[in-house]
Amino acid sequence: MNNYLCQPKKSDKKAVALVSCLAATAMILFIFSIRFPGMKAILQLFTAASLFFVVQISDRFLLRQYRYAFENGDLILSTRQGPREKSLGGIPITAETVILDRKKWEEEKQKYLVSSRFSYCQNMFPRKPCYLLAPDEKGYMLLIFEPDETLLRLLNEQIKSL
Repeated sequence: MNNYLCQPKKSDKKAVALVSCLAATAMILFIFSIRFPGMKAILQLFTAASLFFVVQISDRFLLRQYRYAFENGDLILSTRQGPREKSLGGIPITAETVILDRKKWEEEKQKYLVSSRFSYCQNMFPRKPCYLLAPDEKGYMLLIFEPDETLLRLLNEQIKSL
């Protein structure tokens, strides 16, 4: 199998609960800002901050879908929001590429100099994130993502074959 597309499932109910709580908090704070004119500015500031986090969390975890593709020995990342799909780039899988689970990453993270870090997890609190370390000119680039078993097997096979 030379090409494979993985689209992780959304299973994070905590993001929905957090967005709902923040939206309710924003509404309550706005009502309080009307009721208490002496504290209007500070309450509306907190309302705006709550709404900002509602938009950010909704955009990142509820409306966006991440896709990981394995094509010709490279890991290709893309995002889809509605009908629009955007390529996030690709990572060549080399012999120096390292893939770790959460437990091994916590044990071994001091061994790697991470120059850049990217999180392309579908869920706000992923159950089984993978940590891919790809070498670059300054050290390692860290990619946190949620592959399925097939994609993980393909990546490991590619690393072992090099």
